[in-house]
Amino acid sequence: MIKPNIVVLVPVTRDNYKRVIELCVAPDQEMFVGTTAEAIATAHFNPNYIMQAIVRISDAVFVGFLMYDPESPATIPPHAIRLERFLVDCKYQGRGYGRAALFMLKNQLKNDYPHQTQLQLVTLGHNQKGITFYEKSGFVFDPPPNARSTYAHGRISL
Repeated sequence: MIKPNIVVLVPVTRDNYKRVIELCVAPDQEMFVGTTAEAIATAHFNPNYIMQAIVRISDAVFVGFLMYDPESPATIPPHAIRLERFLVDCKYQGRGYGRAALFMLKNQLKNDYPHQTQLQLVTLGHNQKGITFYEKSGFVFDPPPNARSTYAHGRISL
């Protein structure tokens, strides 16, 4: 069951980016997502990218980060938004924050971009933990990924 009222999505700004940079995944997950500092640098050179921190409501602790491109030319069909980065800090994984954040993001995107119909992502094919998480969150992978797949392409309707 998704508990959307446990987190809020907050824009990454000059005032809070240092808290975002402190977020990190487990060492075995780094190859799949990179660091938040790298994501912030990437967004600096891609003005369409929108960055948001995932913040726990109960105490305003930053528990995760996401970045998306509402106008990505890489999406098929063209009326899709591409999720570029998504992570929950290793200290907070398994507590429902990630699913709640994706639920909130999906609703936010429906309101902010009514002409877009899908949220899409790409991950490495051997990122089984990530793929399982995304599938449990409603993403469909087509074709189904396997350890030999270079990339896995997921999508969810908005």
